[in-house]
Amino acid sequence: MQVHPQRKSWLSVNRLRLNASKTQLMWLGSTQLLDSITCTDISVLGTHVVVSESSRDLRVVIDLELSLAAHVTAICRAAYNQLRQLRPVAFSLSVHATKALV
Repeated sequence: MQVHPQRKSWLSVNRLRLNASKTQLMWLGSTQLLDSITCTDISVLGTHVVVSESSRDLRVVIDLELSLAAHVTAICRAAYNQLRQLRPVAFSLSVHATKALV
């Protein structure tokens, strides 16, 4: 990644580092506003960044319209996977222990 020397010094003075593999770009707004945007990628400090439909920040999944629909879907998926992992073990546990795990 090639970063302009002036920008690189600004980042280092402010104790910041740009990690190109983790940089994401999202357009936020109403459906009408998002439909009018035609830009699908942008160059940030010499790195090509593609626009994402959702992003994870501090374990919260944020979508384009800030509706939390993507976050609820991710939470439900994770909970379902945890319950699926308990199924084979549940037969060898007591009812009380199974309820405690669930």
